[in-house]
Amino acid sequence: HYKDGSMKILLENKARFFFGMGSLEEQARLTGSKNARTKLKATGIVFDYYEIPDAGHEPLPLDKFKEALNFVMQ
Repeated sequence: HYKDGSMKILLENKARFFFGMGSLEEQARLTGSKNARTKLKATGIVFDYYEIPDAGHEPLPLDKFKEALNFVMQ
């Protein structure tokens, strides 16, 4: 659920998001992630997405976790 004006605030504050999802994740999580990315893209908010092949709800590999941290902290 997005409150009115919240996406504008994120954009104005130059928020950045990184999504890391397993390709075998639960459908509800995959759908939620896709919906969030669609909303971010429509608003012009910067994000990156990485799908972990053949993985479910698992942590990102360490190299991708470091990449995600660097991305959001830019």
